[in-house]
Amino acid sequence: SRLSSVFEELVMSRCPTFIQPTALAPKWEVDLTDFRKGWQECALDLIAILNEARARGKKVVEIEMGHFRYRITFEGCGMAVQENLMTRKKRTLRCADIGSDSGISLPPEMPIPSPSPSAEPRWFVKIHNQWKEQVDDVADMLEDAYQRGRSEVCYSTGPHVHKAVLSRMVQVNIRTGRERQIRRVGPRGLASHVGSVGGRLQVYLDRGWKNIPDDHAAEIAERAFKGETVFRTNFRGWDYEIDLDKVTQRNCSTGRSRSLRLVDAAGVHAPSWNHDEGMTAAYRRRYQELCRGAEGGLSAAMATAVWKEKNLGRPDGHWRNVLIEQGAKLLFDRISLGEGPVTEDEWAHYWTLAAAAPSGHALQLIQQELRDGPGRSVLRKLLETFEGADSAAHGDITLEEMQAACQLLQMICKEEDIVANAQKWVEEVPSEFSVDDSLNYFDFVSELVGRPRADVEIYHYDISNGLSSVLAPLFLGMVMEGVWHTGVVVYGREYWFGGSIFESPPGATPFGTPKKITRMGSTVCTRHELRAQLEQQLAREYTKDSYDVLSHNCNNFSDDVAMFLVNQHISEEVRQQPALFSNSLVAKALRGPLNSYLGGFGNAAQKFRDSQREVQDRTQKEWDALHVGSLVVYTAEGRLAVVAEILYKEETTCDLWWWNPSGARDSAFEEQQSVSLVNVKPLDRSTGRTEPRRVQQTVRSFAPEDSCVIC
Repeated sequence: SRLSSVFEELVMSRCPTFIQPTALAPKWEVDLTDFRKGWQECALDLIAILNEARARGKKVVEIEMGHFRYRITFEGCGMAVQENLMTRKKRTLRCADIGSDSGISLPPEMPIPSPSPSAEPRWFVKIHNQWKEQVDDVADMLEDAYQRGRSEVCYSTGPHVHKAVLSRMVQVNIRTGRERQIRRVGPRGLASHVGSVGGRLQVYLDRGWKNIPDDHAAEIAERAFKGETVFRTNFRGWDYEIDLDKVTQRNCSTGRSRSLRLVDAAGVHAPSWNHDEGMTAAYRRRYQELCRGAEGGLSAAMATAVWKEKNLGRPDGHWRNVLIEQGAKLLFDRISLGEGPVTEDEWAHYWTLAAAAPSGHALQLIQQELRDGPGRSVLRKLLETFEGADSAAHGDITLEEMQAACQLLQMICKEEDIVANAQKWVEEVPSEFSVDDSLNYFDFVSELVGRPRADVEIYHYDISNGLSSVLAPLFLGMVMEGVWHTGVVVYGREYWFGGSIFESPPGATPFGTPKKITRMGSTVCTRHELRAQLEQQLAREYTKDSYDVLSHNCNNFSDDVAMFLVNQHISEEVRQQPALFSNSLVAKALRGPLNSYLGGFGNAAQKFRDSQREVQDRTQKEWDALHVGSLVVYTAEGRLAVVAEILYKEETTCDLWWWNPSGARDSAFEEQQSVSLVNVKPLDRSTGRTEPRRVQQTVRSFAPEDSCVIC
């Protein structure tokens, strides 16, 4: 299929977000003649796998990359054949470095193409929700590390020391652990992010982030791979302009522009399917394989026994089994909506929902809504109704198809809440949906069971107490409504920055009564998600030492929180005030006193600041007690928590590996470099490992017979 071919090309071709092999390591190329690209360099993690397997004398390598599983057969003389085990598409691979040192030359009909000239690459870091170009010295260090195939590089910016982790494209503050995204724009740089293996492209709608359907995401990735940054696509009859520099999608008919982002797919992908077979067929087959003919449902113990069989005789089998046992307990707790073993419908529903959910938190929230409400009894009706409505087998349905599905549910479903929500859809499409919107299975279930939303407001306080209207015309030559301090109000609490992050009853801050209140919309993020964002990320950046009334103040904090909750900036008037004051003699004279006052609140809203300090102290104490072999709970934005083992530990980061289950195929083990201490929590257990091991790259691995496993 076209989708399979596009994704296959992206997987097999060069993708600079992966760690490059060392300069002396042989390069491999793949024949993409059917894409009119000729020979292209393979993805960098694939090159490492091929070289290691070849060095070990292996004849066959079986791996998973992105949506696909491949078998690669070495044929000698630096040649190999790669077969997609799902589509059975075969491609030729060749070792591009053979000839100079080995004495083996390539056939004359396969010349190695010379690189084409390209523009100078540029590096950016995301600060206060804006992409800012790195200074020349830092950009040079990043590019040098990138070209040399180094996985990490350290550098300083002012008083801060950072480590760039190029395998994850993040910049980590060594002292605080705060992570920021970095981006390389230049030859193949932007395309590598959009088309990266394991990434998931999302668009922000009024109801939150949503996964872009695979066929549309594949088209965007294909265009990006060709080097296009602004282009038009047609999807479900609508024309869109994609701007990869601004990272936006604009509907050419309605003019509406929306933000895009690329997130970690967390190892969850929907398997390919057709309408005759059904959306959940692959999940149901896997369920039956794990049951092995047993009746009465699937328990964690039954599935664990099957998963552990593949580790018999492996030197690392003990460590793998420990991770499987711990991970299986977590998995079945998440899948189960009632007492006893997991049913086939529960299994199929969970994995279908997980593949469509925008984040791990969102997945857990809907599962809990079902657990507290109708339970597992309604799952078959939901699955069959959605599959029936998806007439084109796209994995998502139109607004009209949603209304038809709701009409059917009114007739066949007895759950009052679901029937009531279906009736609302039959009567009128909710206002947060646009004419070009569609619904995947996660959206479908969310609308029917009810996904809670919370209003988000910005409270504006005039810290000049009205003097700005008099003094601004004199000193700045303009009229100014107020000198603003802002706080974000959500979940019945107000969050603000004044040297620490505070949580107060709305309006009960030291700044008196808000002069105006701006409604930002509503969020589907939970209070738990916001709390995690504050404690794991923002609390380490927004401190008393970092407060500056002109460059790092309460309004920067409010803007960060608003972007997290509703993907919107606070008003430009507020964000631009520091620029207006920066050249003022009065502002320069008062900068020190204002920093001491506005950045030094100590008693107001003491509760959150104390808990923040306690969390940081506890985190450091727990971190100091961890060692190689310790089991931890690893959490990262957007992903479900997993039980992981520490393979290597540094001052503020560690290398991890964990078991990542799959609902439709063999499960895999994943590894991650340089995980911040704020993203791990101890389990007070250990695998017994004592020898450290650095993670060289992030690769999912399988353990079929007669194959080489790189993990």
